[in-house]
Amino acid sequence: GDRTSPETLLLARERLAPGDRITAVNGGSPADHRARFQKNFLYADEPEREDWNGLLKMADHIDVEHWDGRRERLMLERHSLTNRSPRPALRTLPEGHILDLRSVSDIPEEDLMDLLPLVCREDTPLRALLDTEYYVNYTPLNCGLRAAGLADTEGSEEYRQELREKSGRGFLPETDEDDTVIPGRAEGSVVVLIDTWTRDGAEMLALAAKRAGALLLGRPTLGTLDYGGDVSLALDDRYVLTWPTLITRSAREGNGSMGRGVAPDVYVPWTPEECRRDLLMDRAIQIIETGNTT
Repeated sequence: GDRTSPETLLLARERLAPGDRITAVNGGSPADHRARFQKNFLYADEPEREDWNGLLKMADHIDVEHWDGRRERLMLERHSLTNRSPRPALRTLPEGHILDLRSVSDIPEEDLMDLLPLVCREDTPLRALLDTEYYVNYTPLNCGLRAAGLADTEGSEEYRQELREKSGRGFLPETDEDDTVIPGRAEGSVVVLIDTWTRDGAEMLALAAKRAGALLLGRPTLGTLDYGGDVSLALDDRYVLTWPTLITRSAREGNGSMGRGVAPDVYVPWTPEECRRDLLMDRAIQIIETGNTT
């Protein structure tokens, strides 16, 4: 189902099982759709990173070849669902621990700060774990929207004055001078599970874990770390336009994460067997217990 919309397409769960294959979407083969809609819906050249949600939302039926050889056409039904991302999961073993960030997106800042010590073996400045250099686009509209959204708290008036002074100056370089030090609490081996749908705050945590020396296992993350500082403008009663106001220095120099994500240290390609067994978790446990990554 679509991870960004409350409306998603569901199949009757009792009619599909691990090992079933979708052989056609609205009468056309998946290969035909891939060739036709590569840039529009699938967003990737690698099959593991393809996003079929947008295409399936527009489909009426699929053809299925079941694991036992039966073939049938299943009609798709539309239901309203509450869209929730899974929370990070921690699994502790005698020799270390596993942090599971697969399909995790937003992580509240307070949760992120609680999780960072689990991937650091020694006290580490936050600036060493996260990208802290970026450019902010101070257009009049961006500054006006940001000022309008400020609550009347301590320091808000000073920030409004700063926005007024920078309004219209375009992109300006800035550096986050946060001097926070993350206390290292990790003991033994630390393995972090990631996949294509590790994004936003979870992707930030994955990058921090990699820089702290934890082992990332799985597949490259989505690639959502290049932009931030979103502002929104209501176009009418139904539509709201949202866009970022900052870009990281790495992305501005052509070294961003879009389309690439955070790479795992141990790459585990997807196979159909993953429909039946948690192969990434099995591999992570093996690595922690044996210390062997090959």
